[in-house]
This record gives sequence, structure tokens and C-alpha cells, in this order.
Amino acid sequence: MPTPAHYLTASAVLDGYRDGSLTPATLVQELLARIADIGETVNCLTPETLPLQEALAEAERRYADGTARALEGLPVIIKEEQPIAGLPATEGSPLFAHHIAEETHPLVTRIIEAGGIPFQRSTTPEFCIAAYTRGALWGITRNPWNPLYTPGGSSGGSGAALAAGFAPLATGSDIGGSTRIPSSFNGVVGYKPPYGRNAAMAPYNLDTYCTDGPMARTVADVALLQNVMAGQVASDPVSLPAPAPLEPNADLHGKTVGLAVGIGDYGFEQEVLDAV
Repeated sequence: MPTPAHYLTASAVLDGYRDGSLTPATLVQELLARIADIGETVNCLTPETLPLQEALAEAERRYADGTARALEGLPVIIKEEQPIAGLPATEGSPLFAHHIAEETHPLVTRIIEAGGIPFQRSTTPEFCIAAYTRGALWGITRNPWNPLYTPGGSSGGSGAALAAGFAPLATGSDIGGSTRIPSSFNGVVGYKPPYGRNAAMAPYNLDTYCTDGPMARTVADVALLQNVMAGQVASDPVSLPAPAPLEPNADLHGKTVGLAVGIGDYGFEQEVLDAV
């Protein structure tokens, strides 16, 4: 049984674009239909509508003339914490319900420059300070696998959107687990990059624990988005000039992996330990 278009990986979507079996406009229509079907139940997207037609037209033109870029025509869910100039920047709080961003986050700019299309924006808890995703502004974001469970936080909207099949790629941010927790809870992949690998906005760029990064449904797709995000930006003096690209198919033969099953005095459910 073929994979539904809304669950195609970013890599598979790009292959479809290149061989003509799929177009950006067709994929976006499939995703919008999926959102219309279960979006209200999951409640992981903010209500504003992003302009798509110009970006879709450019993507199709670039595939036609052979100038497609790394993310050409890929819809990307943008975590609402990462501002886009001219659009609401609420921080998930009623206090900023009418605040409009004056600048665009450098990672969003990189995505656009690589041909990615900001498609929808994902919900967050208020000020992104929670391991769940609910608040007075957006309500309760639910796990698409079971709406009685949380998708985690604070990038829970992005994690739930990926798991629900609303887009192949998404952005997150992480201080103490805000990308990693939703990735775990929703069965997707998230990456917290080392400090400085991805540019950030002041003052958060000076917080060595805080990094913005990619989320997707596969490791290869996370690497694809991360390699677009990485690099130096003039507005962020701690961003690294030329980080080595991630290689998702690198040979891991002979490598060892350390696994900590306990962190200090925090308790764990036995079911979780058994699964690990």
C-alpha cells in the first residue's frame, strides 16, 4: 500500500518533485486536506494563514528550469516562537496576542533562501516554558496518536504536526528538552544542535543552553534541514562560520553509544525503563 502524500518524507517529496510525479501545489493541497480532517482535534497549529502562492509558483518554475535549491518546494512548520516579520509573535501568551514581529528569525530566513516554504505555525505553551503544550491563548494541543495524551513541549505543536502528517519538516527550540521531549512523545526525530551551530536571535543567542533546530519524521530529513540551518549570520556573533554538514548515512561500525537511564534523583515509570 503506497504511503499517503501527507506522510511522505522530505526526501521522498523531493524525489517526486524531480521526477514529476508530485508538484509542490499538489502536496500543499494534500496537507491542507489532512489539516482540515484532523487539525481541530490535534490543535497544534496557530490560526494565521501564511501566503503560499508566490512560493509555490517559484518552486515549480525552478524545477522546470533546473535551478531547484536544497529545500525547494518543501512545506515547513515553523514554531511560533520563531518570528516572521509582519506576522503575529505572541510567545503563546495573551499578553502579546496582538504583537506583530518586526524581524524574521535567521533560521526561517535560511529556510526560505533554500526554497523551503513556511507553511503553518505551530503552537507553544506560554513563553515556551513547559514540557507540555497548552495555555490560555492556544488551548490544549493533543498527541495525534492518542488525544488523551500530551505531545510534550515546548515544541509540542511541531512534534504533533509532524506525527499527524501536516508537513514533512518542522522547526523547534530547546533548552531543557523542548525539542527532544516532543520528538520522543510523538515518535518523530528532533535534534538539539551544539551551541553556535545554528544562529539565534538576541538575547537567546547568548544562552549556551538554548538552541533552535530541526524536527522531522526521519534522521535523514532532520539532517537535510539542519544542514540548511547551520552557518554564520552577521547578527549573531557566536554563530559558527562553517560547521561541518551532518552525514545521515555515515558509517557507524565500531562506534559506541553511551546511554544514561537515570538522571539524578528523578523517577521513571517502569514501563518506560522496560521500553528502553
